[in-house]
Amino acid sequence: VRSFESRWIDNNVEIRWVLHGVPGELDFDVYRSVSDGPFDRLFGADIRRDGEAYVLVDLSAQPGREYAYRVSVLEDGRPVASFDTAPAAAALELALHQNHPNPFNPTTTIGFTLDTSGHVSLRVYDISGRLIRTLVDQQRAPGVFSEEWDGRNSYGEPAASGIYFYRLTAGTKTLTRKAVLLK
Repeated sequence: VRSFESRWIDNNVEIRWVLHGVPGELDFDVYRSVSDGPFDRLFGADIRRDGEAYVLVDLSAQPGREYAYRVSVLEDGRPVASFDTAPAAAALELALHQNHPNPFNPTTTIGFTLDTSGHVSLRVYDISGRLIRTLVDQQRAPGVFSEEWDGRNSYGEPAASGIYFYRLTAGTKTLTRKAVLLK
């Protein structure tokens, strides 16, 4: 192995390796370990060539988790060599994503990313600032989350068509976005 590296690109891990003087095409099996757990095979891994390098993008990786990767080189279907690497955990940034679909009827999904552990609330308000519904009010670990709002208020009644604001509060930080309910 001339080089073997893995790195976060957006919310995916890219694994890239270059082998010493290897003629022709090779086959590989790729394995992944999550948080120092056992290695499990990534079935259906799409490995492509990029010049001399072989590249795999792990689309199922979740930001904030640590992964280790093992690549086995296969010759006639049998492993002849393997090598390991581990990327640094991806740094998460607090974010509140635009709901989708928007406008919506009857439900919408609100995504958010937490950068630290702590108490989190996600609340929906009407245009006059009245609380319509609390979707989250609990402790959460860092990570990427989504919550569904079914267009109903805290009493289970359908909310009226109109503009709503949803607010994420995590620690001392607050983020707000607008959603439109159309009936």
